[in-house]
Formats: sequence, C-alpha cells, structure tokens
Amino acid sequence: ERYYALFPPTADRAQVVGRFFAIASQRKVQLAQGDYSLRSSPGERLQHYEVTFPIKGSYAQIRAFALQASRDIPNAGLESISFQRKAASEASVQAQIKFAVNMRAEGTP
Repeated sequence: ERYYALFPPTADRAQVVGRFFAIASQRKVQLAQGDYSLRSSPGERLQHYEVTFPIKGSYAQIRAFALQASRDIPNAGLESISFQRKAASEASVQAQIKFAVNMRAEGTP
C-alpha cells in the first residue's frame, strides 16, 4: 500500500503536464502542445501515462530539460528523444521528446 502511495493519482495528470511546461520555461526551451495517452490494464494498480512533446532549443537546452524533468518528476522516465536540424549552421534544433509517467490507478489506496 505504501509503495503505491508514492505515485500520483491519474487525476493529477494535468499537474504533471504543468510541471513539464514549468521546467521548459526554466530551461528556456519551447514546448508545443503535446500528445497524451493513458495506458492501463484491468486490475493493474499503476497506469502508464505517455506524454510526447515537440520541443525547440539548443541541443544543450533540450538535454538539460530532459535531465531536469527526469530528476524533478521522479515517476517520469525518458522513453525517447529524436533531434532534427534543418541546416548544420543553425544553433537551434527541433526535437520530439517522449516521457512515460507511472501513475496510481483511480481507487488504488
């Protein structure tokens, strides 16, 4: 029971997403509206909330964002990140970043 209490309830999804945007603001990267998906299996006490964001900034800024988000949102794990730069001379890159956030299923004590 105490183990599951460490995870935020799925009702707090908006707060978790807000934390990603706050970290993006601190790190001076641009996060666009993301894609959100809650995956669950019947009877499971934890649910898997996937958040995917288009993100823009320098490579160092995006890397710092990913590290800080992983550190500050302890139940979130970086699943994937892909970078794209239009020209080698550009300082800014665009990336797609995906986190998985483990959350407590509704009704789980």
